[in-house]
Order: sequence, then structure tokens, then C-alpha cells
Amino acid sequence: MCVFFLISCGNSNRENQINSEQKENIINVKTIIGKTESEIEKTLGKAESSEKVSPSSTPCKNNPCEKKFYQNNKFEIVYIDGKSDWITINDVSTFNCDAENIVLLGLPSTAPSFDNPSNVIRWNDIENIKEVDFFNNGEDKIDYIYIKAFTN
Repeated sequence: MCVFFLISCGNSNRENQINSEQKENIINVKTIIGKTESEIEKTLGKAESSEKVSPSSTPCKNNPCEKKFYQNNKFEIVYIDGKSDWITINDVSTFNCDAENIVLLGLPSTAPSFDNPSNVIRWNDIENIKEVDFFNNGEDKIDYIYIKAFTN
């Protein structure tokens, strides 16, 4: 009987782990927060559609703001004062609705400000972002993610 041991001095396992982790990230939200439409296009591609919105308690109330839809409506972005501010990320139901998954957005693992995983998990003032919300789809998966970067 022969037994062979393979020893590798390379870091291919670490590279595979990093590549696997990168595939699991939804997006690094810092790459799309506070950006102009042209800057967003470099990250998400061209918007597929748009509409005007006038949420109360925003500068858009009296002067409608642009809401753009990207990547088959996976990303919905409201531009307030010309910058991406309110961001909704859809099609995320493959991920569990738990606080540890904040890292999927390129943000550090941080205790949430409000944690009711059967409904919503919320972080306030995380990495200079006003609010990040994970909404449960009723099956303990994330239905959608809502981000308010600067404006309430």
C-alpha cells in the first residue's frame, strides 16, 4: 500500500476562498452611495428605466427627483440633489435575513441598532451611512435591502 501526501506552498486555497467570498458579496455599497448618474453607470451599467418621485420630507417633495432602475430592477436608486441617496436592492432572497450578512454589502460586521429578524434588521449610522434595512421575506431570507445614505 502506498500513501502519498501532497503539500502545497502556494496560496491557491486562500485565493479560492477570496474569490468565493467576492462572489457572495451583493455589492460594496460604498461604490454606489453619493454618486452621480454617470458614476453609477460605471458600476451598474445604464439605467433601464426611470421615473420621477416626490417623497415627503425630502428636497424632492416640491421638485421631483429621478429614480432609476438598473440590472433588471435589482437596483433602484433615488437621486437626491444629484447624488445616489436612497437605494433599494432586490433579488436577494438567496441570503439569510440575519445581522451577520451586513458584510454582503462590503460593510463591517456590526451589531444592528434594531434587530427583529422576522421583520426587519436595521443599522443606523454605519460607516457614514444613515440607515441600512434588511426586510424579511417571511421565510427568513432577505426580501430586499433599503439604504438611506444621507436623507431621511
